[in-house]
Order: sequence, then C-alpha cells, then structure tokens
Amino acid sequence: MRVVSLVINYDLPNNRELYIHRIGRSGRFGRKGVAINFVKSDDIRILRDIEQYYSTQIDEMPMNVQALTVTALSIHYGELVASA
Repeated sequence: MRVVSLVINYDLPNNRELYIHRIGRSGRFGRKGVAINFVKSDDIRILRDIEQYYSTQIDEMPMNVQALTVTALSIHYGELVASA
C-alpha cells in the first residue's frame, strides 16, 4: 500500500463516514498526515456535524500557508480547512 501524507478534498464529502474514510488515508500506520478541505457555505452544516460527531475542531487554514509548521499541523490533528 502506498503512503499518503496529504489528502485534498475539493468537495467536502456529504457524510461523516466518507469524510473519515478519505482523511484516514493521510495518517495510516501511526504516521502524521494533512487533510485540506475546500468548504463552500453550503458545506458548513456537514462540517459542523463532522466536528461534533468526532469531538474535534477543524480550523480554517491561515492565509500564510508558509507559516505552518509540522508542530502546528499536529496540534490540529492533521485537519485543516481552506475557505473557498
């Protein structure tokens, strides 16, 4: 199986099971990974449902992506959100 360290969701999955299936590919076998989600205003309800169900917070990605560090990524559990 190939190692995947980055998952980009150009369209947010419409249910939490599919979402966790997709982003789970970025952190398999104890490795850290990053998932970037492009979120439209219509997706906010689904995003909040995912956060509530998995007891997590998916933060908006900062505009200055170069300022991100490995430490910052791990604090956010490998989940980042980019607003579209």
